[in-house]
Amino acid sequence: MDAYMEFLTDFGVDIRRDIKAAECTMINRTIPYGGTSDIWARLRFPAPTSPIMPRFKPRAVPAGPIPTPSGLWLVDLKTSLTKPASAVYDDHLMQLAALRHAEVALICPPECRYGESENHDASHEFPVPEFVGTAILNLRTNGYGFVPLPADRDAFDAFCGLIPLAHYESLHRRGDAAPVQRSLPVRRGR
Repeated sequence: MDAYMEFLTDFGVDIRRDIKAAECTMINRTIPYGGTSDIWARLRFPAPTSPIMPRFKPRAVPAGPIPTPSGLWLVDLKTSLTKPASAVYDDHLMQLAALRHAEVALICPPECRYGESENHDASHEFPVPEFVGTAILNLRTNGYGFVPLPADRDAFDAFCGLIPLAHYESLHRRGDAAPVQRSLPVRRGR
């Protein structure tokens, strides 16, 4: 929690003014998939790009500034006791791209069950807004790392390519698979 509070202070985020949604269900009925975003935050940056923190600059290539436009950001929070604040996994990019390209967001009362009951109506849904950026916010016991990621159309297309695999895997779980041994012939008495 300390790292999250530090991020809010460092980035000048006022929760009432700048956090537009938290733990918001987002769905795409066309493809179909759904997920939950962590926060939508209105962030302000002093310039359209930001420098990389010196301790995280790559050694092999010169590190240029990263695009950081001011506006509404889709931010996914990650926690770890062992990974550095710079840690990013390949699936983070596709996760953010999927959320960024969802069609609608849901704000449903508990009895609605997020569109899965007769209590759901269209007033619980609204179009997903345009985000100026997407990022992972790594929260650690010794601070945080705000890592912008370009969750663009290419990342979304890669995510969409994985959906058939995910559907197949969910329908064909191999939990019942186990090694067998060849039956030994039954010995008959002499």
